[in-house]
Amino acid sequence: MKFEIKSRWDSNQVLFQTEAESFAACVNAAIKASADLQSADLQSADLRGADLQSADLRGADLQSADLYGANLRGADLRGADLRGANLRGADLSGADLYGANLRGADLSGADLYGADLYGADLYGANLSAPTMLLLATWGTLSDELTADLMLLDASAHPNPEAFQKWADGGPCPYEGVKVQRIANFQENRKLWGKGKPDTIYNLMTRILKEKTKQ
Repeated sequence: MKFEIKSRWDSNQVLFQTEAESFAACVNAAIKASADLQSADLQSADLRGADLQSADLRGADLQSADLYGANLRGADLRGADLRGANLRGADLSGADLYGANLRGADLSGADLYGADLYGADLYGANLSAPTMLLLATWGTLSDELTADLMLLDASAHPNPEAFQKWADGGPCPYEGVKVQRIANFQENRKLWGKGKPDTIYNLMTRILKEKTKQ
């Protein structure tokens, strides 16, 4: 099947076209052509609603691309250039955005559950809700921030006392509980009880300061 990638700003301008099994394969071919032949330019591409689940988009130049509502679940976007991209409402759950350039990008309403944003450049980006950003995968954080986030997690748990039992060597507080954690990070039993209350917004900004470029 023949697929075309058109300009976000001019629907008559075709940036790339090829025979492919899927639109995701077409995008991958365009990125390969750009890297090998310098013939494909995906800047300002119209990729609204595109199904790019699990696509290999490492290092892709998607500056100012329109990815509104796109399915980027599990996509590899390490080092991708997404400056000024429209990612509003996009599904980025589980996506790898390690070191991606998201300066000025619109991430409002994007699903970032489990996304890796470590080292991403978010300067001037329009961010998703603080609660959604907390659900990205943040790994190991400073002791102080880890302790404060565990306190936040406990406050949203149906049985906060389960955290003390866990700290004493008991099972995970979320074992058998049908509720998600409020934040995804590496907890530390030894830090339980040392946390101080903080707002969700402040916790979000502290995480971004530690793990991303601002």
